[in-house]
Amino acid sequence: MNYNPTGKVPTLATDDGFILSETRIIWFYLNHLNPEIKLVADISNGFLQQLEGMTGGFIDGIAVWVRELRHPLGEQSLGAIKFEHERALRILDYFEKISDKLA
Repeated sequence: MNYNPTGKVPTLATDDGFILSETRIIWFYLNHLNPEIKLVADISNGFLQQLEGMTGGFIDGIAVWVRELRHPLGEQSLGAIKFEHERALRILDYFEKISDKLA
């Protein structure tokens, strides 16, 4: 929260003083810094768009999971923790299934 009043994770503080707080915005920024590393999918490639969506969902889910775990024990949502844990495992299984298609 010292960097981002929304308290959102991930948050990136850029060298020029901007605070970026949405996963996709951060990806576009990093993609711009080094065009040889593609973090943002080409819209003409459905597989890459799908992969980008899965990756974004994975990162966002992990952020929710970690945020819940940081709450005091009596204030944690066990349902949210279980949901995010299961989501992470489903996405990791998906990545494993398509690993032969990944460079």
